[in-house]
Amino acid sequence: MILSELKNKRLLLAISGGIDSIYMYHFIRNKKYLKSSNIGIAHINYNTSDYSNKAFQLCRELAIRNNHKFYYKSTKISSNVNFENQARVVRYDFLKSIANKDQYNHILVGHNRNDLIETLLMKNYPSNDYTSIPFNRHSSLIFRPLLNVYRTEIESEIKEKKYNFIEDPSNQDVSFKRNEIRHEILPKLTNKDKVLKEIIDSYEINASNYINAIESYKKSINEHIFFKQCIYIDRKFASKLSIEKLKLFIQASINNHYNIFCSKSYDFWSELSSLIISNKKNIYKLIANQFSIYLSEKNIKIYRTANTTFCKKITDCTTWLDYKFSVDNFKLSCDIDFNKNVFLIPREQYDQGLYVRRWLHGDTYKISKNHKKLVSKLFNDKKINKIERRVYPVIFSNNSIVWIPGLAHAENNHINSKDLLAINCERTS
Repeated sequence: MILSELKNKRLLLAISGGIDSIYMYHFIRNKKYLKSSNIGIAHINYNTSDYSNKAFQLCRELAIRNNHKFYYKSTKISSNVNFENQARVVRYDFLKSIANKDQYNHILVGHNRNDLIETLLMKNYPSNDYTSIPFNRHSSLIFRPLLNVYRTEIESEIKEKKYNFIEDPSNQDVSFKRNEIRHEILPKLTNKDKVLKEIIDSYEINASNYINAIESYKKSINEHIFFKQCIYIDRKFASKLSIEKLKLFIQASINNHYNIFCSKSYDFWSELSSLIISNKKNIYKLIANQFSIYLSEKNIKIYRTANTTFCKKITDCTTWLDYKFSVDNFKLSCDIDFNKNVFLIPREQYDQGLYVRRWLHGDTYKISKNHKKLVSKLFNDKKINKIERRVYPVIFSNNSIVWIPGLAHAENNHINSKDLLAINCERTS
């Protein structure tokens, strides 16, 4: 994107009050083709020091004086977490929520050339892995107009124009990795100009490869990649992808479908690629706590497995993860005892409540008057793997498991009862 493309667009500027974002604000506002009324200012107060409140006051005054809408969030990040990472999550969640609500076309942030170099050093550049280039997790909503501007240029113009800014004292704290690189590693770098050129050249190549891969991904949607209740990728197509493209395509699919970025090691993607190329099928892999990957003969299925402990009452057309339940009056059938996808229950007991939840360790069901069986033993007998168990439904009534759909019924005498209902369970994907 180039600056002229911002004309007639609504722009949300992320302003911290520091030198970079203040420079960006004046840099953007001084463009004659941009209207002041189309610019909003967003600021987050992390409450880390006296600096925080001074920065807030500066940003608010800037907005009021120049007739910009002002958005503000006050937060406090626990000392028990990675501050930089958590602050980034809070910041982008805040900015995106504003952009969506008030229909801003772009969010502008003040990352400059030095920030880019520092980030590349943190990622051990030069590198050939174009899937991990900085700033590749966001859509065109995020724009960084200063990426080609060095910090020395910013400092020079700020001094010349006498723009007010608030210096964040934490920028001197070398316990933060970025500050260590900025103040201790970069100044002592041997052959600095040569090394920085190699880093930037590597980044430019990776950025180009990344853009090409994203374009290839977009062309693959609907032909090789499908979105239903979960994600389907054609296995034959995926087997021809490089490890880097496979990683990027899966990450992009999860991000597009679930709005979650999923990060795994290179070894994980390499192993997954080998499995896809192999003839093995009915393979499950856990990609994260939230997602599982299933390899069938023709497809790669990616589905969400988080928050599956929830319990839900079964009524007609109830859905639970990939399962759908229907309720109907029972009609006598000689093979009903053998159909484990159908469960019979007296209407009176059904009215008291029939529920579905996921399997939990220690679950048992009654197989005869004096005997119970562990559901995990049933899973072993039926060769249900450990990942599939995480999302397998069990049905209970009166605090007892009465049915494991498709696998077993608990012992009961319902067939001799009057006014029976038939509960059918169908897997939807």
